[in-house]
Amino acid sequence: MSVRTRVARAVALCGLAAAAALAAGACTVDGTPVSDGSGADTTGGAGTSTSAPSGSSVTSNGSFRVTSAPGQPKVVVTVIEDLGCPACKNFESIVGPTLDGYADDTEVAIDYQVISFLDRVYPDHYSSRAANASYCVWHSGDGSPSSAQTWRTFQRATFDRQPAEGGPGLDDAELAAIAQQSGAPDVSGCITGGQYADDVSATTDETTGDPEFRGTPTVLVNGDEITVTAASSVKDAVEAARR
Repeated sequence: MSVRTRVARAVALCGLAAAAALAAGACTVDGTPVSDGSGADTTGGAGTSTSAPSGSSVTSNGSFRVTSAPGQPKVVVTVIEDLGCPACKNFESIVGPTLDGYADDTEVAIDYQVISFLDRVYPDHYSSRAANASYCVWHSGDGSPSSAQTWRTFQRATFDRQPAEGGPGLDDAELAAIAQQSGAPDVSGCITGGQYADDVSATTDETTGDPEFRGTPTVLVNGDEITVTAASSVKDAVEAARR
């Protein structure tokens, strides 16, 4: 089974009522109200490192890979997110520093799959526009550590400024301003022109088209789904896969 197929089929943090904290907050595909998953344990995980990613590439399945591994990484953490998803915002605030803490680990890669399936939450297709903006920032980089840092900075800033559900999203000018403030070159034309809209749509359709996909964020370690209730859940899974 391909990595992309495994990603599409994996379900983690998606409406799993039995799991506490982070797993209780998920953006689902069935119209269930999204939750921010507040109250999650923020003490676990691979520290509170805010170090920037060390490199970047696009994988064969279209994920954005951040790694310093010189070859095939021993451990691949795949994260599927929607920039319009409140649960993803919560996930990034709690687990994001742990993910960034693997920036200099030569055995670990973090693959980010940015999709847009939550346009139903906003009246102006914000989910799709924000994803396109993310693609614009990613592709404006040169694969260097600084360009990976820029993209992660944009992701965090966009999640931080995530609009409330039911209202309008950030407009294209605001997304372009966040990109510039994050250190990206001018990507305003890319954002307003929807340059990567087709790529966003294709990735989203393939991921959400599988009947077993329930929502975001979804997290896998070496293709196996994990349930994340704290940042330590990711660290523990990574260390187990490393052995």
